[in-house]
Amino acid sequence: MKNPKIALTLLLMTVSSALVAADSLQAIADRTLIRELMDRYGLVHDSGTPEEYADLFTADGEIAVAAGGPAIVKGREALMAQARRDHERFGNEPAANGKTTSIMRHLISNAQITITGAGKATGTCYVTTVVKKGDVGPSILSISRYTDRYVKQRGEWRIQRREITIEFGNGALGKELGFGSAASQSAPPPAYPNAPAGFDARQSGVQSGRIERVEYDSKVTGNKRPAIVYTPPGYSPARKYPVLYLLHGIGGNESHWTQFGVADVILNNLIAANKAVPMIIVMPNGRASNEPAMVFGPGGGRAGAAPGSNDGGRGRPGGAGMAVEFTAYAAFERELVGDLIPFIESRYSVQADREHRALAGLSMGGGQSLNFGLANLDTFAWVGGFSSAPNTAQPAQLVPNPTAAVQKLKLLWVSCGDQDSLFNISEGVHNYLSANKVPHIWHIDVGGAHTFPVWKNDLYHFSTLLFR
Repeated sequence: MKNPKIALTLLLMTVSSALVAADSLQAIADRTLIRELMDRYGLVHDSGTPEEYADLFTADGEIAVAAGGPAIVKGREALMAQARRDHERFGNEPAANGKTTSIMRHLISNAQITITGAGKATGTCYVTTVVKKGDVGPSILSISRYTDRYVKQRGEWRIQRREITIEFGNGALGKELGFGSAASQSAPPPAYPNAPAGFDARQSGVQSGRIERVEYDSKVTGNKRPAIVYTPPGYSPARKYPVLYLLHGIGGNESHWTQFGVADVILNNLIAANKAVPMIIVMPNGRASNEPAMVFGPGGGRAGAAPGSNDGGRGRPGGAGMAVEFTAYAAFERELVGDLIPFIESRYSVQADREHRALAGLSMGGGQSLNFGLANLDTFAWVGGFSSAPNTAQPAQLVPNPTAAVQKLKLLWVSCGDQDSLFNISEGVHNYLSANKVPHIWHIDVGGAHTFPVWKNDLYHFSTLLFR
């Protein structure tokens, strides 16, 4: 070829084409390897060891249950714990290789993989969970969509983050197989394992915070109202502290979280172990009314009886009734925001802004926390509902503007025991939040009923997440 410029151009085009071809071949190879990783996940989840399961993820790999939501399982130890929990919860049978195999099979379909950069990729797939146990099945238990982020480490692709969206759950089949209450079958595994043994017991060498009973003026009832205030060990006016407002259930009062829930002991232990930020906890009487509490007997139940226990009494005939109770608990919103918070911030050394205020509660207090907290996002950035009761507003009323909730919430926690007759309330909130892509933690206490062991466990985990 006589023209050197043309020859050089042709050479560069040839080299460029070769490079593009090489890149394309590498992308094809990487997509093939990631597709194999997707299939291997199903096999290992069903028949592998916890260690093999964790090996599919990066060391800081995580699982979430909503797009953009916070991780519910994060890190190798947590992933292995989840694998063990799944085998225990869903049962297993002997396998030919001497190991045990789950009665479930996870079938991967509709995989789509995109290479986003050097050693980085994203992918989506659908996972159909099929069960066969004895004479039952094979039948579909659930269909979920997985949205993954992958990274290549030392030549191997691993899952860095997996987001799970459950599209279908067969609750009746789950109940037939004995997996728990029918209401819980479409739900993911628990967000956290049970708190460690002794988390709610006084431990030698652990400093105790101070418990103080205070009274403040209520414009709602027109008189003095009580609250129990916990200040952490080493509390000093020279330091500013965040505040958790912690609410009781129906039939309870300001002392129930310390009497039955040992909230002070739990926080003492967490703070001593550097697992929780030193904080003030305010435990008020969440029933803002001068009418006698008749549903569980005068004064919130018989002395010494935990709320909801059978010996708490049902009140005298002609008492206020449940409708009036709901009104009295709803009225506490105005008192909380208008009277109690200003009182606490005038008396204690606190960080007086929304980023350093949390609101949580159990049962009726869980409903109050979701209702009040989500309606006052300029006041609270951290909100938790434990086993929320029927006073909980409909999910679309709780979060009418998902975009605003996403922007303002630091943490939204929703939890319930899977043996709780009120499970559908919390599950309904979770489903709405997931559908509207509002990040939240959905925690199920496996085997848990409507009792304090569940709520103490919830408080333990919720407290470790606050103000970080």
